[in-house]
Amino acid sequence: MYGRGLRTGHVMKGWFVPPATTRYRFYIACDDYCNIELGDTPNQVENTTEINYNFRATDFRDWWESSNRNVDHIRISDWISLQEGEPYYIEGKQLQGSGGDHFSTAVEIEHDAMEGHHHAMKEVQYLSVEPAQVFDTTRVTITNMDDGQFLLLLLNPISLKTNKTALISADATAAEFKDAVKDYYANEPNIKAGCSVNLTWFDVNGTETTNKTEAVTAVYYITLNRLISAASASSISVVKTSTAATITVDPPADV
Repeated sequence: MYGRGLRTGHVMKGWFVPPATTRYRFYIACDDYCNIELGDTPNQVENTTEINYNFRATDFRDWWESSNRNVDHIRISDWISLQEGEPYYIEGKQLQGSGGDHFSTAVEIEHDAMEGHHHAMKEVQYLSVEPAQVFDTTRVTITNMDDGQFLLLLLNPISLKTNKTALISADATAAEFKDAVKDYYANEPNIKAGCSVNLTWFDVNGTETTNKTEAVTAVYYITLNRLISAASASSISVVKTSTAATITVDPPADV
């Protein structure tokens, strides 16, 4: 993984299935900070152990520590005994400040049970993971829409400042909703992003519909157009000015 931008964080999750019952050790290299956690037992994600970590930039795929610019690292894990065919949860994290960025990991297999082979077979395999890029998304649900109005109060998690949107109709189109909220995302120094708003209607049975006259619930999805390092809002409150509609907000998840 490389070239994901500045001041970003990434979490990569998956399963490692050992090809043989033997010992393995894992290698890591990154810019700037990274670590790997491995499941303690197969088929579960709750209990993990950090097996290696690195606190400063390395050269790309420098497992062997030739770019050792710091002592805060364990780039090569201890040998770990794993069972053939059993899925072990594996999670990698990478944090990027400025400059270049990358994250790589590899696994070494110790295997001395090969027929006709009198020495350990050591092999390094690359684990290739492409992280899914999840953009900051806020969901606003309005039930029993009417022509009244409301506004949103958004708490910025970095500045701890509360910002209010323009007035929003409880029967707004997606474009009208975007016009009311876009200035918050564009102007906050830690966000500085454009946004899109998508609108989905649901009927009385909770079935999606394209017929507005059948709709009793409108769901608006506000999605930023670039990755940011923290959630755009840590809390969002609704202030009704003239609407009787029921309005709930699901704020974005933190990274």
